[in-house]
Amino acid sequence: MTRMILSLFRHVSGKCRQPTQALANRLKSQPIEWRPTGNPHLPYDAQCSNQTITLRMNNFPDEPLYTALDNKGRPLLDVDGFLPNWEKSDAPKSSPSAMSLTF
Repeated sequence: MTRMILSLFRHVSGKCRQPTQALANRLKSQPIEWRPTGNPHLPYDAQCSNQTITLRMNNFPDEPLYTALDNKGRPLLDVDGFLPNWEKSDAPKSSPSAMSLTF
């Protein structure tokens, strides 16, 4: 019985890691435009594969500078700075303005 449960756990946990690993690989290879969020603990976010990815500021230098988190808060990738394919946008994350509202 224990062997069957462990086997099931490995199967389920492996399935969960595959999409996360694929998203981490896209972060390493695709152009990513990071927008400032205004939150010092989660300073940037970006869109990748139809998901919002957030950079979490860590306890640098004891830990990597940033950890990229998926839209469920799962860690994807640790980095000590922006990768060559990443760009910072000067524009903060857009928020609805009074001009964009329609009645």
